[in-house]
Amino acid sequence: MRKKKKEKILKTARGIFARQGFYSSKMEEIANAAGVAKGSLYLYFESKEALYVEVILDIFSETDRILEVIIDSEKDFWEKINTLTENALKYFMENKDSFMILRREAQFKSIAPQSGEIMKFMEERITKLTCLFEEGRRRDCMGDDFSARQAALFCLNLIEGAALRILEGWENYSKDSSAVVLKFLKKGLA
Repeated sequence: MRKKKKEKILKTARGIFARQGFYSSKMEEIANAAGVAKGSLYLYFESKEALYVEVILDIFSETDRILEVIIDSEKDFWEKINTLTENALKYFMENKDSFMILRREAQFKSIAPQSGEIMKFMEERITKLTCLFEEGRRRDCMGDDFSARQAALFCLNLIEGAALRILEGWENYSKDSSAVVLKFLKKGLA
């Protein structure tokens, strides 16, 4: 029962944080929308910052599972990158609230002291993706004009840009969306 209530609070908070941002969201509003008393909310989360951090870490856990499966697969480097792009875009299309929260990651630094936990998790994800690009370099799939970390960050930025274009209505989501990202990566990393 307690776990289900916490999950409902997290899901509700995710939607409110996505629509209003961290600073405009109120704990009372989250409690009302989740169907719990405001005081009860503090039994689960000591502060709005702690709730926000938990929402973000929950999103990271979901997306990290996608990344892990791809990295551990037997596919070749470019198939892994294509699968990563397709799965990330699909995830964000199905979880628009998650994307909107992650777009606000600049706020992480202002939510002390919990921001350290978020930044650590983000750095771990970048490190995993960097390892994937190091694999690509070892297999001569990319040039050496830049580091594997720079390639990983470039990849994340391209995926984010593609998701943003789709969510803002500039284009419709399709497999072509990930193909464009892959094409940019292949040409840019060659």
